[in-house]
Parts: sequence; structure tokens; C-alpha cells
Amino acid sequence: MSQVAEKYNNEFSLKDMLYISWDIYISNYKDIFKLSVIVYFPLSIFLTFYPIGNLLHFDSSDAIGWFTKFSSMNFAIYLSFFGNISLAILLKHILFGDKYAIKSVLIESLKKLFSNIKINSLMLGTIFICFNLWMYFSIITPTIFVLLLIPIVYYLVNWSFSIYVFSFEDSNLYISMKKSYNVVNKRWGKVFYRILSLIFLSYMTSLTLGLPYSFLQDTLIMRAIYTTLINVITTYFVIVFIVFYLNFNETTV
Repeated sequence: MSQVAEKYNNEFSLKDMLYISWDIYISNYKDIFKLSVIVYFPLSIFLTFYPIGNLLHFDSSDAIGWFTKFSSMNFAIYLSFFGNISLAILLKHILFGDKYAIKSVLIESLKKLFSNIKINSLMLGTIFICFNLWMYFSIITPTIFVLLLIPIVYYLVNWSFSIYVFSFEDSNLYISMKKSYNVVNKRWGKVFYRILSLIFLSYMTSLTLGLPYSFLQDTLIMRAIYTTLINVITTYFVIVFIVFYLNFNETTV
């Protein structure tokens, strides 16, 4: 049982999650900062040269251009995926009182990423294909976007804890998605409300942190450094999601 569960055995409110996560963030900021810089810097470099905003502007009749740009966008998502796994593994050691080093956390994260490689690759490939097909046909025919939006949001919320199940437990992505579904399903509305609130808070925080950049000289190096800084600071919300998962997993109805 984690320290979160030992101290708090009831279902958290959003305020509880923010408060507890802030305490964890402040108490372990040095290690969180070091790891965040290492795992999110490659993402910052990538986004510096391939901004997501530019990736979303393309000619739907250009199949090769579409595949290239959306492959790049998915690559950015997977870089973020690795960063979140690393942070989750770090938090696992912190919350369970284990001894660790940043190097060992990175090695463990890489091993986790390449464990069960066949089933994990199959799941990631399936998600990649389905996501790209939905985006492509949604742009061509907006009706498809509207019709599929509700079921897609429904399942995304049910699978929202998958990455943390994958990081905390000895399981592959398929089992992690099933476990996440079981944890979330009976409390879907609560989870949806909290996810929506956290996305809004994270967005507003990033927007606020980005305001000073408008007064700086826009260079590739400065953009990469500033993007990394924002990613490091907003790792607080990754911690909130981890606390969210642990609490709902340990108080499953």
C-alpha cells in the first residue's frame, strides 16, 4: 500500500488531489526536476522543429503528406508517453518508500517500455491506426467526427489510467487498459469531471507560463529551453493524475 493510501483511505475530492500532489511535488522537487528535464527535453526539441499547430494544417488529398505529418504528431505523443511512464515510476518509488536513483528510474522505464514488446507494439499500432483514420475522415467528413466523438471520449476516459497501471504494475498495455476500464467504469462521471478540470487547469497554467515568452527573442534554442521549462513545471499535473489513479484504484467501488 502506498503512502497515499496509508494517509488517506477515502475517495479524494479534486481539492484533496491538488493539495496532496502539491505536497509530494514540493517535497521531492529536486528529483522530479532532474528527471523531468531529461525525459521531456527530447519532446521539447521535437516540438521546436515540428510544432503541433503546423502539423494540423495539411491537404487531405495528399496521402503521403497526411501520413508524414500525423506520424510526427504520434511520435510527439509517444515521447510524452515515455516521459509520463518515467515520472510515474519515480513516483511509485517515492510513494512506496523505495530507494532509487534517477539513472535506475530511467533504466526501469526503458525496460518497461520494451517489455512484452509484441503485445505492446500491437496495442500501440492499433491505437495509432484508429486515431489517424478517425482524424483523417473527420476532416474530410465532419459528420464522422460528431458521430464518433461520444464513444471515443467514453473509452478514452475509461482508459485514462492505463499508463499508470502499466507503470505501477507488472502488466502489458492490453491488461493495463482492461484494469483502467474496471477502475473507472462505475465512476465514469466523476473521472470525466476531474479529467476535464485538470486539463483546464493544466492548459491555463501553461498559457500563463507562456506569457513571458512573448517578451523574449524567438529563437529555436530559446523556444526549446522555454518549452522544457513549461513541461517541467506542469509535471505537477502528471503527479495529480498519478495520485488520482492510486486513490481510485485503492477505493474501487
